[in-house]
Amino acid sequence: MELRGILVAAVTIYCGLYYLTTELSEEIAFGFFVIMVLSNAYFLIYWIVYLIKASLVIVVNSIPAFRRKFVSPNDYDGLTDIIEEPWNKGYY
Repeated sequence: MELRGILVAAVTIYCGLYYLTTELSEEIAFGFFVIMVLSNAYFLIYWIVYLIKASLVIVVNSIPAFRRKFVSPNDYDGLTDIIEEPWNKGYY
Protein backbone atom coordinates (compact mmCIF):
# COMPACT_ATOMS: atom_id res chain seq x y z
CA MET A 1 0.00 0.00 0.00
CA GLU A 2 2.88 2.33 0.75
CA LEU A 3 4.38 1.92 -2.68
CA ARG A 4 1.04 2.60 -4.36
CA GLY A 5 0.60 5.74 -2.28
CA ILE A 6 4.04 7.00 -3.25
CA LEU A 7 3.40 6.29 -6.93
CA VAL A 8 0.03 8.07 -6.87
CA ALA A 9 1.60 11.04 -5.10
CA ALA A 10 4.36 11.23 -7.72
CA VAL A 11 1.85 11.05 -10.58
CA THR A 12 -0.25 13.76 -8.93
CA ILE A 13 2.72 16.06 -8.35
CA TYR A 14 4.18 15.76 -11.83
CA CYS A 15 0.86 15.92 -13.66
CA GLY A 16 -0.13 18.86 -11.46
CA LEU A 17 3.07 20.71 -12.33
CA TYR A 18 2.42 20.28 -16.04
CA TYR A 19 -1.28 21.03 -15.58
CA LEU A 20 -0.49 24.40 -14.01
CA THR A 21 1.82 25.54 -16.81
CA THR A 22 0.24 27.97 -19.26
CA GLU A 23 2.08 26.59 -22.29
CA LEU A 24 -0.18 23.54 -22.74
CA SER A 25 -3.26 23.30 -24.90
CA GLU A 26 -6.63 22.74 -23.25
CA GLU A 27 -6.79 19.10 -24.41
CA ILE A 28 -3.42 18.19 -22.93
CA ALA A 29 -4.19 20.00 -19.68
CA PHE A 30 -7.49 18.13 -19.48
CA GLY A 31 -5.61 14.85 -20.08
CA PHE A 32 -3.27 15.57 -17.17
CA PHE A 33 -6.28 16.41 -15.00
CA VAL A 34 -7.97 13.10 -15.91
CA ILE A 35 -4.78 11.18 -15.10
CA MET A 36 -4.57 12.87 -11.68
CA VAL A 37 -8.22 12.20 -10.86
CA LEU A 38 -8.10 8.55 -11.99
CA SER A 39 -4.90 7.74 -10.12
CA ASN A 40 -6.25 9.29 -6.91
CA ALA A 41 -9.61 7.52 -7.33
CA TYR A 42 -7.77 4.22 -7.80
CA PHE A 43 -5.81 4.70 -4.59
CA LEU A 44 -8.89 5.84 -2.66
CA ILE A 45 -10.81 2.71 -3.68
CA TYR A 46 -7.79 0.52 -2.89
CA TRP A 47 -7.44 2.17 0.53
CA ILE A 48 -11.18 1.78 1.33
CA VAL A 49 -11.08 -1.94 0.48
CA TYR A 50 -8.16 -2.57 2.84
CA LEU A 51 -9.73 -0.37 5.52
CA ILE A 52 -12.88 -2.50 5.41
CA LYS A 53 -10.84 -5.72 5.54
CA ALA A 54 -8.85 -4.49 8.53
CA SER A 55 -12.03 -3.35 10.30
CA LEU A 56 -13.59 -6.78 9.80
CA VAL A 57 -10.49 -8.45 11.22
CA ILE A 58 -10.67 -6.23 14.31
CA VAL A 59 -14.38 -6.97 14.80
CA VAL A 60 -13.95 -10.72 14.31
CA ASN A 61 -10.96 -10.87 16.67
CA SER A 62 -12.68 -8.82 19.36
CA ILE A 63 -15.98 -10.77 19.54
CA PRO A 64 -15.42 -14.34 20.79
CA ALA A 65 -18.44 -15.80 18.98
CA PHE A 66 -17.26 -14.45 15.64
CA ARG A 67 -13.72 -15.56 16.40
CA ARG A 68 -14.84 -19.15 17.02
CA LYS A 69 -16.89 -19.14 13.80
CA PHE A 70 -14.43 -17.46 11.39
CA VAL A 71 -10.96 -18.24 12.76
CA SER A 72 -9.50 -21.72 12.80
CA PRO A 73 -8.05 -22.91 16.12
CA ASN A 74 -4.62 -23.29 14.50
CA ASP A 75 -4.55 -19.63 13.43
CA TYR A 76 -2.65 -18.01 16.31
CA ASP A 77 -2.71 -14.52 14.83
CA GLY A 78 -6.37 -14.24 13.81
CA LEU A 79 -7.32 -13.24 10.32
CA THR A 80 -4.19 -11.27 9.51
CA ASP A 81 -3.52 -13.17 6.29
CA ILE A 82 -6.69 -11.66 4.84
CA ILE A 83 -5.28 -8.16 4.92
CA GLU A 84 -1.60 -8.91 4.35
CA GLU A 85 -0.35 -9.02 0.79
CA PRO A 86 1.95 -11.91 -0.12
CA TRP A 87 5.62 -11.03 -0.51
CA ASN A 88 6.89 -11.12 -4.04
CA LYS A 89 10.22 -12.87 -4.37
CA GLY A 90 13.02 -10.52 -5.24
CA TYR A 91 11.59 -7.41 -3.57
CA TYR A 92 13.41 -7.71 -0.25
